[in-house]
Amino acid sequence: MRLAILFSGQGQQTLEHLSFLRANAGRDASHELANVLGGVWDESGQQSLDLSANVIAQPLIFGFEMAWWEKLMPCLPTPVCAAGYSLGEMAACAAAGLFTDKAGIALCHERASQMDSNTTSPIGMLAVLGIGEERVAAISHQHGLAIAIRNSPTHFVVTGAESAVDEAANRFEAAGATKLTPIAVRTPSHTHFLKAASESFATSLQPYAEGNLLFPVISAVTGKLAFTAKDAALALAAQISSMLHWDDALETLVEMQPDVVLEIGPGNALSKMLSDFAPSIPVRSVCDFKSAEGVLTWLGRFN
Repeated sequence: MRLAILFSGQGQQTLEHLSFLRANAGRDASHELANVLGGVWDESGQQSLDLSANVIAQPLIFGFEMAWWEKLMPCLPTPVCAAGYSLGEMAACAAAGLFTDKAGIALCHERASQMDSNTTSPIGMLAVLGIGEERVAAISHQHGLAIAIRNSPTHFVVTGAESAVDEAANRFEAAGATKLTPIAVRTPSHTHFLKAASESFATSLQPYAEGNLLFPVISAVTGKLAFTAKDAALALAAQISSMLHWDDALETLVEMQPDVVLEIGPGNALSKMLSDFAPSIPVRSVCDFKSAEGVLTWLGRFN
């Protein structure tokens, strides 16, 4: 079985995912989560929990994905490749051996903190469907926004000042957008607004940038395969302030000719996008199943 793995980004995390993580995190990961999340992790701060806050969401989602990976990995073949959507690229690199889950939790907290500290005003993020890149870019530029992600030729995510996003939404609709969806992310991720955060995070990743990965990881910025720790670390730092070309990443994944693809993370947004992009490739999310056994039973059909 030629298996490819997708790791989800932010936006669909819930208390249910936090409960799963509490029940399944390994000892080292649990200690690190307690260190960076404090009362959120031991439930004493749950009443004031804000799952959309970067410094909570990023370590939580990474931990959730790595807990699933640790459950499944001993029963899986080495993937032909992995790709991660935004934050998910951290989990893809950890699964490929760039750093441990404990180190990754600390790095995700640092990543979130750097992104937050370089965000100077209330930020909005909006998915825009149904119009092309040239028109999306023109309207975004007029309102001081930037395109953060291209999912397809007619599916984009834009970000910038919250008030400007609200104003631009009317322009996108007038230009023919078929759907506009606010996204619960409060930093202008994957845009030039976070260049300083990219530079700082690159320094933090330097200790991990030696040797080869266990399997290649697709850069969500360039769509290129990283085989070495150095290339993977450079891609992780760059993507904080560079537009994601997720359709290019999916094209590379399809070229790797997987028999089946598994999405690990909250929700199934990446599964749906891959199904639209390459309908012939079977893909499911772990969240489609009640247990790890259910996931493995489904994957067993492709041996």
